[in-house]
Amino acid sequence: MNHAPHNSLLVATKDVRLGGVIVPAGARIRAQYDFTQPLNPAGGRKRRLARVETGDEETILSTWKRLQGLDLSRDLLRNDPATHGLAKTLRVQTIGDAGQLQFNDNTGDPWYEEAVAFWNEWARTADFIDGSTFREIQQLAVSSLAFEGDFVVVLDVGQLSTVPPGSGKLCLFEADQIVNLAPEDFAPYAAQGWTQTSGILRDKLGRRVGVIVSNERGRESVPASRAFVLTMDPDRPEDAPWRYVGRKFRFRQLRAVPDSISTLQTAIDSYEMLNLEIMSGKVSASRYGAIIEAPNVNGLVPSGFADGDAGTNEDEERADLEDEKAALDADGLEHYTGGNFDLLPAGSALQFDNGQRPSPNVQGFIDWGSDLIGRAHAIPHAVMRQKADSSYTAYRGDLLFGFMTHRDNRQFLEDNFSDPVARMVLRWAMRSGRLSADAPEGWERVIAWQYPALPSIDPQKEQAALAQQLKSGLTTFRDILGPAWKKKLEQLGDEVAWIRSQGLPLSVLETASGATVADERDERNADNDEQTQD
Repeated sequence: MNHAPHNSLLVATKDVRLGGVIVPAGARIRAQYDFTQPLNPAGGRKRRLARVETGDEETILSTWKRLQGLDLSRDLLRNDPATHGLAKTLRVQTIGDAGQLQFNDNTGDPWYEEAVAFWNEWARTADFIDGSTFREIQQLAVSSLAFEGDFVVVLDVGQLSTVPPGSGKLCLFEADQIVNLAPEDFAPYAAQGWTQTSGILRDKLGRRVGVIVSNERGRESVPASRAFVLTMDPDRPEDAPWRYVGRKFRFRQLRAVPDSISTLQTAIDSYEMLNLEIMSGKVSASRYGAIIEAPNVNGLVPSGFADGDAGTNEDEERADLEDEKAALDADGLEHYTGGNFDLLPAGSALQFDNGQRPSPNVQGFIDWGSDLIGRAHAIPHAVMRQKADSSYTAYRGDLLFGFMTHRDNRQFLEDNFSDPVARMVLRWAMRSGRLSADAPEGWERVIAWQYPALPSIDPQKEQAALAQQLKSGLTTFRDILGPAWKKKLEQLGDEVAWIRSQGLPLSVLETASGATVADERDERNADNDEQTQD
């Protein structure tokens, strides 16, 4: 087909088939735009080819492709400053120095305090492998979900340490440790009507009934001798001492896909561009130009050298030139130029480098790539760049947008990891006698977690806004102070009472009018006494 520039139409020179329709020769065809035609009639790809999916998400993102994606993600986490910084931002702003177990309890039952005390002691060495704290495990869970997609947590109730009732510690298996069983070892499960896909076990109804993990990595399948087959009753998944944790984007998705999978190409391009610019800058810094040599015409000596007697052959001529160079007094020329001065052969020129390496555009390119990567994780550009480069309102908007992302991450982590782990651990503690078994009914439903709050940018404005919201009933102390709001206010009351007893003139004892709390209290008591007497 030939292009007709006068009207941007295409003219078929012979019969062609487009989208299942025969277009006769001589017909004029406009460029097609549909989901199944990747090429327009003039040639040139317009969009990715759409194809009908006939398998699960795991068919498209196969185990081997998943392993390759993990390798690229981990390489970026190790070596790319932007990716490493993003992972640390997610960990710090989602969990930070908090992630502490609380209970939304209004009964005052002493069991809750006992449970928190046990948990705090257990959380100091929660990891079965290396004794890491539970806070560190929570932080790593955040970045693992973002960059690897999923993981499995197992509570040792005797199946790992083989010592009843087990160590009660957590053993974590990463995404590349979730594998299939070798076909010959999977035969007994297949006889029950179960199937395995990328390490996930399903029953004949398609329900997830287990997961297979191994200490080996980079394998698509392993023999039973090097695997742990974790199963559960799909009607009572909360009874299983393990949990698969992964965030999906499709209803019937088995293995989660990390947010970073869509950013890998952009992140790699930005990382490679940065490295190339740094390398070119190092080369540029180590040189100032290049000498462009002209052909040696008639045996001319370097400019600035006195003519000497020509030699009878090339060797003698070169020796004479060296003698002349040694004898030349160039002190005046060097003094004039303020430093060293190279004398070039006649007809040669010095071409100076432009000194534009690294390119002045590389910063904008890196920032643009960083913004694209941040979008996949719902992190705004001010947080990605770790730079307040806009107005107060815009910067605070960025922080609030990022804070909403972190709140969503926290809620997902609570629902799918922190709460289940707390239930597993506290039940294990009650069974093993480490914690009183006389737990209040419904204690599992009042588990809560304390997380860091959004820091103040302009404390005066924000405190005034909070005070107005409390006055108007638009917020509560629990929203501001977290699940432990009662204890915090009780602590504040105790501190204020002690300060008052010491007669310290602190502003915390003043009312909005400037009077002290004690003065207003005495005035109210006096008014009440007068009304009583009347």
